[in-house]
Formats: sequence, structure tokens, C-alpha cells
Amino acid sequence: MRTSLTTKFNLLTIAVVLMTAISIGSLVLYREVTTTTDELVQRGVITAGMLAQASEYGVYTENTGTLRKVVASARMDPDFAYMVVQNAENNVLIQEMHDQVTNSVMTEALQSRQPSRDSSFVEFVDPNSKQRYIDIRVAIVSKGKTDLFGDESSSQLPEKVIGYLRLGLSEDRLRTELLRYLL
Repeated sequence: MRTSLTTKFNLLTIAVVLMTAISIGSLVLYREVTTTTDELVQRGVITAGMLAQASEYGVYTENTGTLRKVVASARMDPDFAYMVVQNAENNVLIQEMHDQVTNSVMTEALQSRQPSRDSSFVEFVDPNSKQRYIDIRVAIVSKGKTDLFGDESSSQLPEKVIGYLRLGLSEDRLRTELLRYLL
């Protein structure tokens, strides 16, 4: 059975169109994944920074009641997985995790990086559940001020790192949204 030149040309055209459609679809999906992941990280870094500011007094006084209120506000985030507040010596002051988070995730989060003054993040996968998490670490800084009476001419004390806040965000909701995007 011989196929005509027209049939071969039509098949070649269809193959090129399919390859182009698959390539464009893959590119759009890749861009969507990277954009939504970047947005989650950016939102997490901003949230962790605000939580670190809110927990300054609780860390300074090691008041777990105050820190529980900060953790309660963090739990409102739909992507919340865990939060750990440590003092300057890396002793855990308070630790809260979502029901689905395993102890191996918490161990990984506590041992993943060396302390630094800058905010940083790392993505990792829970070996048991295979869920992906973003671990954000922010220094809690005490901003010493001597202007008790509103005198602007008074001196500023140097900032001092008094602890660290770790916020874990789950990528579960992100994956669900991407699957909905595909369908």
C-alpha cells in the first residue's frame, strides 16, 4: 500500500502542530509552577518577617503565652505547616505543627541550616509522606532604643539577634491549584 505525497505532507504538518502545542503547553505549565512557587516563597518571607517582629517581646522575655498568640495568628495561613521559635542559643521556645506534619519534617527543619541574620528559605521533601515544604528562617532582632521620652536626639543601641523564627509552608494547596489549572 502506497501513501501519497499529500498524505505524507498532512501527517508531517499534524506532527509539527502537535509538537508545537505540546511545547507551548509545557512552557506555560513550567512558568505557572515557577511563578506560583515564587509567590508562595515571597508571601512566606513577608509573613515570617512580620511574625518575627510580633514575637520580639515573647522571645526577649521567653514568654510562651505571648508566643502562642503569634503562632495562633500564623495558623490562619492556609499553607501553614509548622512554626518554631528559638532563642539566640537555638533552644526551642515554642513549636507548633499542623496535624499532617510528621516529626521527621520538624527534625529536618531544625537541623537544616546554620543561623544567619538574613532571611533564607529551603525547599525539602518529607521522606515519609513525600509532601513538599518550604522552610523559611528569619532572625528575630531586638531593636534597642533609648528614646523613652520621645527625644530624637538620643542614641540608638545596636540591633541584636535574640532568636530565630522558622515558618514551614506546605506546597499541597499549590499542587491542587496546578492540577485544577491543568483540567
